[in-house]
Amino acid sequence: MSHVGRYFDRVLLTALGNPQVKRVEQVRREHDVTGRIGCMRYRLTLCNDDLIELTERVEVQAKEVVVTKYRHHWQNREGIPIKRWDNAPHHPQVASFPHHLHDGSEDHTERQGCIRIISCRTATRKERRDYEEG
Repeated sequence: MSHVGRYFDRVLLTALGNPQVKRVEQVRREHDVTGRIGCMRYRLTLCNDDLIELTERVEVQAKEVVVTKYRHHWQNREGIPIKRWDNAPHHPQVASFPHHLHDGSEDHTERQGCIRIISCRTATRKERRDYEEG
């Protein structure tokens, strides 16, 4: 199995092993013939029916899987955005450009370092509590 395939398996197993996730849907998972470039998209339904959609484009560089593009979208059960982490180059004014966080609305962007899916899962656990309490 390729580096990319193993990385995608690890993401899937992490999602499946999270007690906050009640369902995982694999929307897209593919890689090139060399196994060095790939894209994946998973939809996670949380126990409270929130939705997190994880999308990444990765490539192997110096034997390491590097996330080159990502978009992790979190919305509540009514479809209202809570957060979105991405590195699309459309907010050059943000200090962490191209990495940024949309907090609630498309227009509210904040500085955010590169986020990988594993750290996104940890962040949403704490922020979900803050969101429900606030």
